[in-house]
Amino acid sequence: MANCRRSIKSHAMTSNAQQKAFIQDYSKSHASCCENEDDIEKHIIENHLTDIFDVIVKPAFAQQTHHALIKRPKGRYTDPVKDSEIPMEQKWKHSKNGYCAADIVEWCMLAVPSNTANDLFRKVAPIILIILDDYDLEFKRQGVKIFHCVLKNVDAAQLVNSGLDQVFFQALIQCLPHVTDERGVELIRVAYPCVMDLVSLTRAEKSKERLTMFEKIMTEGIIVGLMYAGHKIKVLPILLQPIARLYKELRAIGVRYLKITLLAIGDALMIHPNQNFASEKLDEDIVRLHESAIAALAEVIRQCWPRILHYRGSILKALANAWLNYYDSQDENAATIRDGLKTTYQLFALACEGKQKVRHQYLSFLNGV
Repeated sequence: MANCRRSIKSHAMTSNAQQKAFIQDYSKSHASCCENEDDIEKHIIENHLTDIFDVIVKPAFAQQTHHALIKRPKGRYTDPVKDSEIPMEQKWKHSKNGYCAADIVEWCMLAVPSNTANDLFRKVAPIILIILDDYDLEFKRQGVKIFHCVLKNVDAAQLVNSGLDQVFFQALIQCLPHVTDERGVELIRVAYPCVMDLVSLTRAEKSKERLTMFEKIMTEGIIVGLMYAGHKIKVLPILLQPIARLYKELRAIGVRYLKITLLAIGDALMIHPNQNFASEKLDEDIVRLHESAIAALAEVIRQCWPRILHYRGSILKALANAWLNYYDSQDENAATIRDGLKTTYQLFALACEGKQKVRHQYLSFLNGV
């Protein structure tokens, strides 16, 4: 048995301690089959995946069904979300040796070969929905991570034909407003890339349905987040990160949200990158925030070109402030920020029909001099 445990390889897919613990436990209980294998993880995936699902995973979730998958008579006073019941005892959350059924599901979807992912997903889709739609934010985050892994391996047509794309979309949208809880920060960090990838994979480019879904991400996610938590330094970078991609999809529709978007970008660029003035080294988190803000601003200018002149004062103030904070910095990240500011300013000047030349000696470099 000792040899069995030593042969477990530290793959990226098993870097999670809970998943490693499960592989160890499972290999112990099937020692006669697994003990002579060089790569136990690969052996389990190839020979025991069905057994794991039918004997361990499925019974743990047997008492709970996602509300979207329950057939109920439609009525004026029915609500599938509010009318759904959560069992008093959620067996799938019970921990054994540091792991629970959700950890096993995550490992299965990470480790399964892409050529068998479609077949496995048909079985685990209802289970992933239960994890993703749980009231506990930690499990919601785990559900998002599992589904994002699914998107990389499962045929998008299968999601669309089964209607599960819409069910998962709604479940992911409900993750986005969790900006006031500290645990929600990590949830929205993984939820935004996942929900945008889902739309990109399941809807044709420039289709009306794709535009509608991206706009819903903007209104029910970004806008709500900026209104209630845009002032939080931990939340703002996560909300700014998707803006460039969203405006690229929304195109001219993004004008509707221009005011609050530019306000958030301006606030971000006004933050000084050196929070420790005793050191010359810049705060890397603030630098990443500024990179996201500059990328977002550049895309907003490209897509909302005719309306930019109306906001020229606030945009110029934000760019000038950021430039003054970086123009003489010797930090290794400063040059990248300066290049981004120059490029964005040139776009801004073109959008303003060349009326925004700056003449202050410290800002003149923005003109490309």
